[in-house]
Amino acid sequence: MGRSIFRHPASYLRLMAKYRGSLADSKANHVKMGVALHWNKVCGDCFDMPHVTSHQLYNSTYHQVWEARHDQIEKQFDIPMIRRVFQTADVLGISHYAPAPSTGLSAGVFAMPIDTTAYELAHWGVDLKGLITKGGKDFLFSEVGLGGGDPGDERPATSLAELATNPLNGIWAVYNVAQDPWRNHNFKAYRRQWFKSLMAFLYGGGGPRYKVDAAFIWSVGTFDVAAIHPISTSREGTYADWEVVKWMRWLSSKVPT
Repeated sequence: MGRSIFRHPASYLRLMAKYRGSLADSKANHVKMGVALHWNKVCGDCFDMPHVTSHQLYNSTYHQVWEARHDQIEKQFDIPMIRRVFQTADVLGISHYAPAPSTGLSAGVFAMPIDTTAYELAHWGVDLKGLITKGGKDFLFSEVGLGGGDPGDERPATSLAELATNPLNGIWAVYNVAQDPWRNHNFKAYRRQWFKSLMAFLYGGGGPRYKVDAAFIWSVGTFDVAAIHPISTSREGTYADWEVVKWMRWLSSKVPT
């Protein structure tokens, strides 16, 4: 998601200036401009990162790769211009598909991906925490969800561990019983605990280290806990969980209008 930002920062700055200018004298002059990234590999996988499963190992590996390629990176990217994009935007977002533990879920799990994003951006000279806590930027999860699929995105996950560590794996199919991971009692219970932890994290505003203003649930196929997309429901049933929907409505009711 970040590849175009890091490769073409000047274009983003021109677009933000263009739309701010065109909206300045209209009823939409309050519209905010923003950019969004994946929670890791923020530059859009612009250099190879070995596959690692530990968050601490990932961060240390990122640092090692960065140090080894620092001179090359500085030649390939306009880093001062990239910083200006983040400083100029009103809204910053990340897509949140980070691995989670299969047991012992808590609200704190949802802060980890922000830590990783902030750690990576710091290498580029971008202080994410400062921008969202002191710089007046809105910060959100531009996407967040739990797919329940296997690595091929065609069948339900084969285990709870596979489901928890690969939330981005999901099935984009019209609802059918055969491909519904949530018919598995353990998977359904885990999804409820996962969303309950997310709701607690959001209700607390993402604190204490960060400020999270909003989250947008990815809503298609097996990700679609609220049956938003037409394919998520059929005569055979639905991927939705109405108990989770009830929690989401309650949380949304707490947001100032």
